[in-house]
Amino acid sequence: NVEKVYKNGTTEIRRNIAGFVLTTDKYDTDMRQWQADPNIDGTTSSQGYNRYSYVHNNPLAFTDPTGYWSFKENLPQIFQSVVMLAVSTNPLAFAITTAFFAKANGASDREAFKQGVKAGAIAFASNKAFEAIGNYGAGNGVSADTPGAIQVGENVWVSKEIYVTMVMAHGVVGGIAADLQGGKFGHGFISAAVTKSLSPAIGRLPESVQLVTTMVVGGTTSELSGGKFANGAITAAMQYVMNWQGGDERAQKRYVITVAETSADGGNFTRAANALATDLEGAGYTVDIVHIHSIETFNSVITSGRQIHGMTMLGHGFGSGGAVTLNMASSALNSNIAPYNIDSLDFSNFSSKAVIDIRHCNTGMASDWGVFAQSMHNASGLETIGYTKGLSFRGGDMKYLGGAGARPPSSGSIYLVPNPNSSEVRYGF
Repeated sequence: NVEKVYKNGTTEIRRNIAGFVLTTDKYDTDMRQWQADPNIDGTTSSQGYNRYSYVHNNPLAFTDPTGYWSFKENLPQIFQSVVMLAVSTNPLAFAITTAFFAKANGASDREAFKQGVKAGAIAFASNKAFEAIGNYGAGNGVSADTPGAIQVGENVWVSKEIYVTMVMAHGVVGGIAADLQGGKFGHGFISAAVTKSLSPAIGRLPESVQLVTTMVVGGTTSELSGGKFANGAITAAMQYVMNWQGGDERAQKRYVITVAETSADGGNFTRAANALATDLEGAGYTVDIVHIHSIETFNSVITSGRQIHGMTMLGHGFGSGGAVTLNMASSALNSNIAPYNIDSLDFSNFSSKAVIDIRHCNTGMASDWGVFAQSMHNASGLETIGYTKGLSFRGGDMKYLGGAGARPPSSGSIYLVPNPNSSEVRYGF
């Protein structure tokens, strides 16, 4: 028979008529169920192993505002949680640390091993799920200056619709992780969803405090919703590292290959672009191959879509007396790209760390493509790579230098590589 109920925030103490504490700890007013404490509240006391007791059944001497442990007697457990947070984004380290602390807290070797394996498996699955959500955002990203764009990663901006989808997906992953950890799906869902929804604001803070702030938000939201601070903070850490920063940052980067090719080029530049794209995609980049036919279409390419993190320019060059031009379908100089009109291009959609790699073939090898590369660097402010006398096609172990009858074979991968008369030049490095 319950006689009195003492309430302190979300903590309730219920006593029977004899004055003994019956049930305490976290109480979910919606589910009308008690949550068992996931921590051993003092290994030297039998009350520490009672998952439903409150401060060793001595509420007159101790307080527990967290609902997990009494601060005075449990500094070791506080240290344990700090360590667990530090390794939460490394599944193997998380598993080993969980097993170690379980054993230190009195678990058998078998039970400690089981807890470690379970914790590591949950951490691994959660990390991969958050990484997949990040890559989904990257694959549907837009340019940073797109109206209404929302930043969801270091290098990723998305539309409002994709942002909402990502927030909900984070909530589902967080809810499942909480359920597997012995908590409640709803608590994990709210904590992870709120944490992700606030990530654009957190991303504007100094990078040195972003991870800690994310963990505090996740833990506090979990606490306010009736869950465990530690569980929310650990999930939030995974969200930040695997989603905001990106487990493989290159997977969130966009690379553009432009092809300036005339009908007389026989599709060789397209083949070179395909070979290069295969290599870049193997390294984790998202690659766009775009054929351009004028300086206007080129400018449209580099100003549309989501942020560009690297670009290679392939095409047939034209030079006469040092007047180097990226020759396209039209022979009119105003439609081509040359040092004198590069300043009209808009490079605002490029990452500040992007590199422009200029690979142009020049039949006569008499013009200085280094001037073109330097002009591109001056206009964009980006690191630029060029070659003084242009490039030659290469397929397998053979080089095909410019000139009549020097076309590459009709099949197989080909690249544009420096010819014997050309040397690489770099600007801005």
